[in-house]
Amino acid sequence: MEGKQKGAIKVRREDLISITDKNFGKEVIQSDLPVLIDFWAPWCSPCRTIRPVIEEIAKKYRGRIKVGKMNVAENLEVSSTLEIRSLPTLILFKDGKAVRKVAGAHPEIRLKAMIEESTQSLERTGTKRRALGFAEEKLVHPEAAFRDNEET
Repeated sequence: MEGKQKGAIKVRREDLISITDKNFGKEVIQSDLPVLIDFWAPWCSPCRTIRPVIEEIAKKYRGRIKVGKMNVAENLEVSSTLEIRSLPTLILFKDGKAVRKVAGAHPEIRLKAMIEESTQSLERTGTKRRALGFAEEKLVHPEAAFRDNEET
């Protein structure tokens, strides 16, 4: 469908990366860029619903953030450590730490606001997040557990 749209920018392979238990340390924890991960499963209908939104975010923020998808059915170690209980769940990592976590299918405008707020270097009050309906969640910082988890 996207290829039929006039002037549409295709999602490049490097725009939307596959995150696994093995490459999590390298692609997320050690990344110089913020990383947004979409935790999903093939059987999850809301996950399929937000796929175009995730692809759009990957295109829009190309070069500013990395965007990846992790199939929780195939990657139990990371999803368990991060306490993924609902699908889809999106976690934004910055400097190797989880800075924002949202569960459920959110509109594109909320996800873009989350990215913009989290990637800005200005001091934040949290007012914007509450106004957009984000709940505060306890975030797990798995950097030590996954830093050396990839094969050599």
